This record gives sequence, structure tokens and C-alpha cells, in this order.
Amino acid sequence: MAVQDLKWYSTFEFLIGSILSFADPITDVLALMGFYKENHRNWFKWGVIFMIIPCLTFVMVYLLTITFDNVRGVTDCLRRVLFTLNPFSPGWATLKAFVLCLKNFKKLWRGEGVDCGDDVDDVNRLLAYVNFAPFMEVITESIPQFIIQLYGASVQEEPVKIIQIISLLVSFLSLVWSFSAADGFLHEGEIDMKIKHKLIFLVTNFFLLSSRLFAICYFILAFRGWIFVVLILHSVIVALADSCPRYKAGRKCDWWCSAIFIFFLFSHWIRDDLSAPHDADDSGARKKQLKRIQWLSNVMFVVENIVMILLFYNHSKYSNACYALPITVSVCSLSILGATIRLIHFNSLLKTVSHQKR
Repeated sequence: MAVQDLKWYSTFEFLIGSILSFADPITDVLALMGFYKENHRNWFKWGVIFMIIPCLTFVMVYLLTITFDNVRGVTDCLRRVLFTLNPFSPGWATLKAFVLCLKNFKKLWRGEGVDCGDDVDDVNRLLAYVNFAPFMEVITESIPQFIIQLYGASVQEEPVKIIQIISLLVSFLSLVWSFSAADGFLHEGEIDMKIKHKLIFLVTNFFLLSSRLFAICYFILAFRGWIFVVLILHSVIVALADSCPRYKAGRKCDWWCSAIFIFFLFSHWIRDDLSAPHDADDSGARKKQLKRIQWLSNVMFVVENIVMILLFYNHSKYSNACYALPITVSVCSLSILGATIRLIHFNSLLKTVSHQKR
């Protein structure tokens, strides 16, 4: 997203995004404090680890989105990095973007765009950070925290506290919101995103993420470390399916392409569109590869989710719990429904853009 891509509704998108970016780490900290008080030290330890890891990724994203021309010495660079090294960094950046749009709301409403003066490059870098930092936050913080807290709520002997429920809801809402935003900026120029499409992406991601994360969490309840076998196998299969066409076509892969490939390798298990060959010059080939990978990923999502939740329901000591049957039915139905809507909707968007270019 660049300055010229801002719309009047971007103001409200940034507002909601900033609220979720602030609320997510706050509720996670409160939930972890509850784990510590109840002597669940192992859950607390892993929760703290996944509060620290995102801060390191924020620094990486920041260093990739800035230019060092405006950095005045080592001290200034260190100050900027330290300012980014905190759980609220995406929230502050999104809040800045919200204030910018709010100041120019009348112009955006009239379709005139934002007046940045000589600071266009700085605003574009801010928007780039706002795009990627919240996405990295949910990948490295919201998803692990959601799984840890859902696991804890399912097996703990004491009653589930209100803050645990709130933290789970906030983490999940942050996930759905960030993944829906990622559908726009990851495929900028490939699909034409309007408000109705954003709403469909929100609903679809709600179905896909809820079914995927619940299946993973309850599979962990029954089979613990075997979940890594499932997720690694999924990622490797998708990565091979993505790299083989690139290898056959004889495309060269520079360091940037290699970095993207490695990042995608660790994210295939949760998203279905992170493997399109972005280094391809032919947009038609890129879209064809995207469709192929999406079909493969979603079919695997459905099969894996159903198998994992059925194994939990039939071979877990928690299969007699009151939530076992509703969770099993929900995961199976939402997996199929979400994957179907996702494939149909995304395919229609790609076709629409292709027809417009013709």
C-alpha cells in the first residue's frame, strides 16, 4: 500500500487495526500473569518467549522498510531500533497512519488523496511497516499465544477466567483482521480489493483460521509433539510444489527471493497464498501458480483438519468432554465451508482482473 492507495475507509481500518494491535499484547500479558499465579509455569514460559520473538521481527521489518539516508549516526539508528523493539510497535505505527488519514479524511472522502508534501517517502515507508508488522505480529505472537491459551483453558483444573476468554477473543480477532489485510497487500496488483471483498475475506478467514487452529490445538491435546510432523510435512509439500515449476522454468533466485522462500516455508501451514512465484515476470504464470498452490493448500487444510480432529475425538482422553463433539463438528464443517468460499472468491477476483486488463 502506498499513499495514493489510501481510501476514506482506510481511516477506520487503521483505527480497528491499532486497537487490536494494542489490545492483543495487553490481554496476553494479563492471561500470562494468570498462568503464573496458578503455577502453570510451563505455559507462562512459552507465553513469554512468544512475547519476545515478535519484537525481534519488528526490528527486522523496520530495517527492511527504512532508508538509512535519514539516519543521523549510530546513536540515532540505535534509538529507532530500540523504539521498535517492543510489543506495541505495530500499534503505534498503525495509530500514526490513522491520525494521518483522519487529518485528511475530507480529501480522502472526495477522492483527492493525502497531501504529504515532501514526506511522501516517509509516509510510504510507514505504510509498508503498517502492512507487514501486524502480519508478522500475528504469525509470531497471536497464533502461538492463542494455541497456548486455548490448550491451557482446555486442560486446566480450575475454572477458565474471564481474562483468558477475552485474550483468546482478542488474539483471534487480531488474526482474522491481519490475515484479511494481508490478502490485500500480498496480492496488490493481482486482485481488485473493494469493501465487499474485504468483508468476504473477513468471513472466510474466520472460518479457515478457527477450524485450523482448533484442529491443531486439540490434536496437541491428544498427540503432543506429533503436530510438528503434520505441520512440517505440509510446509515441505507446498514448498516443493512451489519450487518445482520455478526450477523447471530455469528462473534464477537471488538473495531476496531466497529470503522470501524461507519465510514462506515456515508459514505455509497457516496460509494458502504465500508461495506464488513473485520473481516471475509473467503475471499470467504467477496467477496460474497461485491458483495451483491455493488448491493444493486448501485441500490439504481440509484433509488435515478433519483427520486431526477425528483422531482427537476417537483417541483422546478428553473425547468425553462436553466440548469434544461440538468442536469436532465445527472443525469439519468450517474447514470445508471456508476452503470452498476461499477458492471460489479468490478465483473470481483473479478472473475479474484478467478481464479488465483485456
